[in-house]
Amino acid sequence: MMFFRQIAVFALAFFALCSCSDSSETKEAQAESPTVILLSLDGFRYDYAERFNLPNFKRMADKGASAERMLSCFPSKTFPNHYSLATGMYPENHGIVDNTFFDPERFRTYMINDRDAVEDGTWYGGTPIWVHAKRNGLRSASYFFVGSEAAVQGLRPDEYYKYDGSVSNDDRISKVIEWLDREDPAKRPKVICCYFSTMDDLGHRYGPNNDEMLRSGLEAIDDQVGRLLDKIDALDRKVNLIVVSDHGMAEMKAEHAVYFPAIQTGGYRWLNSATHARVYLNEDEDVDAMITKIKTRIPEGAQVAVHKSGNVPLLGNESSNKRLGDITLVASYPYYFSNRKNNSDGWGTHGFDPEIDEMGAIFYAYGDNIKANQKLDAFRNIHVYPLMCRILGLDIPDDVDGDPAVLDSIYQE
Repeated sequence: MMFFRQIAVFALAFFALCSCSDSSETKEAQAESPTVILLSLDGFRYDYAERFNLPNFKRMADKGASAERMLSCFPSKTFPNHYSLATGMYPENHGIVDNTFFDPERFRTYMINDRDAVEDGTWYGGTPIWVHAKRNGLRSASYFFVGSEAAVQGLRPDEYYKYDGSVSNDDRISKVIEWLDREDPAKRPKVICCYFSTMDDLGHRYGPNNDEMLRSGLEAIDDQVGRLLDKIDALDRKVNLIVVSDHGMAEMKAEHAVYFPAIQTGGYRWLNSATHARVYLNEDEDVDAMITKIKTRIPEGAQVAVHKSGNVPLLGNESSNKRLGDITLVASYPYYFSNRKNNSDGWGTHGFDPEIDEMGAIFYAYGDNIKANQKLDAFRNIHVYPLMCRILGLDIPDDVDGDPAVLDSIYQE
C-alpha cells in the first residue's frame, strides 16, 4: 500500500510541475496577479503595538486593516498555528496538531527540532498557500515559514530556505525586497512568506510584561516593517502585506506550577507541553478508567481539565485524529505543568486557551487590495487563507475550514 501511495505522490508532483511550466497561461497569471506577503512575528502579542506606540503598525492600521486581536487555534503553539495560517485548516485537520506529538500509525514522534520530520512532506496535510499558488501558475518564495521546507503534496515553494535562527531579520527583509525588485516579472514571487522569532524568544525569557527587555526588539521589528511598507508604496503594481502572529504570551509564576511526574500513571506515552499534556494509551487500557485515575492525582485547587482527546472543547471540531492522543490534560491559565518542583517567576509561555487575552495574536493588512482604516473584531486565524486566495484570484480548496466571508469586508479590487 505504501508503494502505491508513493507512486501517487510522485505522479501528483509531476503533474503539478508540468502544469506550472512556461505555458502562456502560466506567464499571464504570473504577470497579472497581485502579490501577497505573509509576515509572521512569532509571539507578538495583540497589545504590544499600542503599548509601545509603534509607528509603522499604526501606519498599517490607519491605511489598511487591523483586528482587535486574532485568535489562535488550540493549542496556541507555534507549529500548528503557522500551518493553520498557511492552509486555512484547524490543526486536527491539517495534522500538525502540536509542536511535539506522537503518531501511533507511524509509531514515531514529530518534534520541531527533528529536521527529518520537519522536512518530510508526508506529515503535512492540507494545501499550503505556496503549493496552491504554484499549481495555478504563480511563483512562490519562503524565508523560514513552517511547512515550506517540506515537499507537501510533492511541492515546495520555488525558493525557500532551511531554518537558521542566526540569520538577522534585516537580512530576511532585504531578501523579500530583492524578490519584489526583480525586473523580470516571471521571476518575482507572487506569494512570499517570511518569519521572525524575536518576540517569542524575548517573551519566553523575560515574560510579556518586562517592557525594558521587550522594547528594543519591538522597535527593531517596527523599523523592518516600515522598510516593507516604504517598498510597497514605491512600487507601481499591486502588492499586499499581511502581518500576523501565531499566538500571544503569558507571564508565569512558580506558585502555579503543577508537578507533572506526580500526575503520570500508566499509559504508553506522556507528552508534557506545559499548558497541556497528551496521553497515548496501550491497547489494553481503558480510556475512562485512566481519566478517573488521572483526576485523583491532580493537586487540589489546580485548574486542570481532563478530556478524551478528540472531544477537547477547545478544538475546532470533534476529531478522530490519532495524533491527538487518547487523553488530553488542559491547564487553565495561570496553571501549567512542570517537570521540576523548583520553578522561577517572570518567564513566559503560550499554548493556553486561545480565547484568553494573553494568547491574543495580531492581524494587520496593508496594500492595494485592502481598504483603509478597517477595524475588525476578534477572529480565528484560519480565515486568513481565504483572504489570500481572493487577492491572488485562486479558488479556495474544499477542505479549508476558513470562511471567506469573515474578512470579505476589508477587500477591494
